[in-house]
Amino acid sequence: MAGRKHKNYHIGYRLLILTVFVLYVASVIFCCLYAFPNANLSLVKKLFGVSYDKVIHFIMFLPYPMLFSALYRAVFMSASNFKILVIALFSGLFFAGLTELAQGLLTSVRTPDFYDYIADCAAIGVSTLCSIFLLLLIPKDHGK
Repeated sequence: MAGRKHKNYHIGYRLLILTVFVLYVASVIFCCLYAFPNANLSLVKKLFGVSYDKVIHFIMFLPYPMLFSALYRAVFMSASNFKILVIALFSGLFFAGLTELAQGLLTSVRTPDFYDYIADCAAIGVSTLCSIFLLLLIPKDHGK
């Protein structure tokens, strides 16, 4: 892409983004696989008609597209915003599916739940749509 300049991110910034993303993914995996025996959170209770469990899943996966996009942009500086968001969307859906499968395969106290996966996918979709909306609001000549 001739004439298009990309930011040359400092190595410290790249390491920071990578660290944040790895910690985020590790914490999601931990939350999906750990039993939390002393938690007094009733997952049967509802918030606006939606069980707390689904709300927690939604909140856990909401940052994924934004964090993935920041990581991808820092590592592969020549990618377009649309390409990054498409990759973030599909990798997020895949990651959400893996976490649900892992609950059934790797633990004896957690079980996979299709509706948890739907909550995960909804969060990833909402976050991706918000990112697209924000990109449309930013002028094309921003940063020149």
